[in-house]
Amino acid sequence: MINNFDKETAPLTEEEIRAASIIARKICLNIGVEKAVTSEKIIEAMARQNIKLTGARVRKIINHIRRTRLVDNLVASSKGYYVENDQVKLREYVDGLLQRAEAIKVVAESYQFCYLGD
Repeated sequence: MINNFDKETAPLTEEEIRAASIIARKICLNIGVEKAVTSEKIIEAMARQNIKLTGARVRKIINHIRRTRLVDNLVASSKGYYVENDQVKLREYVDGLLQRAEAIKVVAESYQFCYLGD
């Protein structure tokens, strides 16, 4: 879990792991940005199967799908989640992830003054 985001980043429940399998089976068919599916659509689809999710839990499930490689090349954009098989676009996506991670790291390091007294 991540500090101050306990509820959002709690381990997946059994129901959410089941949802991950369902989402993975469906999303692997969404090849290309034109077939992107939004979190809202995922939440609606899961609700029809009596699985209640929030946007934060969808992101946690997507993280699980990526980390366990249930779906390879699963990316996200402002249009939603989809599979990207174009290697150039995939590399650009990974570069963007690394840039965002670096930006977060820079902010975290800017708070190092908080630890000067320790």
